[in-house]
Amino acid sequence: METQQTKTKSAKRKWPGRILHFLVYIFILLVLLLYFSVQWGIANYGNIGMDEIVFTLSMSLEGTSQTFINSYLRSALLPTVVLFVLFFWSFMFPTGISTGL
Repeated sequence: METQQTKTKSAKRKWPGRILHFLVYIFILLVLLLYFSVQWGIANYGNIGMDEIVFTLSMSLEGTSQTFINSYLRSALLPTVVLFVLFFWSFMFPTGISTGL
């Protein structure tokens, strides 16, 4: 039978692993968002230099067409969220399907 002290030590050992998993998930989310954002940027802006990118990022969103923002949400943010949820779901709740080989 486990004592209270053993349960406390076991719980303390799980925290570094949980923090690491959290950081890995955040990293995956950021990489997916970066990938889809770059794809969206290339599709909308074409092959531009760093000066143009910095200039565009420094401008406010005031006066920006709503279709432009919707385009980003549809083409970059939505696929990121969908893939992240699928990835998260597949690791949190593995199916255990065997191939039968």
